[in-house]
Amino acid sequence: MKQEKKETLIVRASPNCAFDIGIYLWMLEDTRSRTKGSLQGISQLVLDWNGSPGGNCIGSILYHIAAIEMSWLFSEILQSNFPPEIKKLFPYNVRDEKGRLSIVKGVCIEEHVQRLDETRKYFLDSVQGMSIDEFRRIRELEEYDVNCEWVVHHLMQHESEHRGQILEIRRLAEN
Repeated sequence: MKQEKKETLIVRASPNCAFDIGIYLWMLEDTRSRTKGSLQGISQLVLDWNGSPGGNCIGSILYHIAAIEMSWLFSEILQSNFPPEIKKLFPYNVRDEKGRLSIVKGVCIEEHVQRLDETRKYFLDSVQGMSIDEFRRIRELEEYDVNCEWVVHHLMQHESEHRGQILEIRRLAEN
């Protein structure tokens, strides 16, 4: 009997940064890899499908994931405004006037993945060069105190929860 290839389930620190930061960034990248894997072979019809009034389509969720990652990076970590190269990636408001995710339809999967890749590269480039002290430095904001370490943890949770939504919407749309 032929033995199947053995899976390797090991966390490895991302290179080019402090070891502790590298562990977090590896986990963040693993989260994104799983999200992108859930999109393999998706059709435009499924990407734009919305099965319930007031619900979200997968395109809106993907747009939201990228936008929120940039929001946390610039508002909390870097405490600065979006630079022009990031602003151009987000032609729509993230939310409509009722506070729901804006409808993002008719955008191909390649464009969504490119946005996710570009925003992630910007995030990684911004964080990799930090010292561990800067990564853990508490940013005192008006509404809360936060550090980069918590933001990365939150972004993994946020994306994982939305990946579950994506998979459920896809399952419903394809059946």
